[in-house]
Amino acid sequence: MEIRIACEDDYEHALELDKLVMGTDKRKQFLIQRIRHDRMYITVDGDRLVGFITFETNFIGCLYISLLVVHPDVRRRGVARRMIQTVARHSRNGKLFSSTEEDNDVSIQMHEALGFRRSGYIENLPQPSREIIYYKELSS
Repeated sequence: MEIRIACEDDYEHALELDKLVMGTDKRKQFLIQRIRHDRMYITVDGDRLVGFITFETNFIGCLYISLLVVHPDVRRRGVARRMIQTVARHSRNGKLFSSTEEDNDVSIQMHEALGFRRSGYIENLPQPSREIIYYKELSS
């Protein structure tokens, strides 16, 4: 498997994977913006896009994973771990933040297995459940 920065040619494949996992294409604009600003990495297995991760570098001065999607067929094979490690290289202060909805058990288990700690939560977002904020201290 190869992890690389996404380019515009990857957009349709990323959108297709996002629709498969989310059941909607409501993040079209978000995905293309992340690609155009070099804020998305993809994981490719052969000629198939099996995962992507988007990130922000100025989340209150810290690195933040804004979206992580892995194809259901390749989950629990280290894809998320490797993408997170790739994005972690962008941290300027050794801090990495991420989040998930409090009812997303798969994502909660993944965050905890990868050494993230709960840092708090945000309420009153457009979604029905709270967003759990996770934090990870990166080793130097």
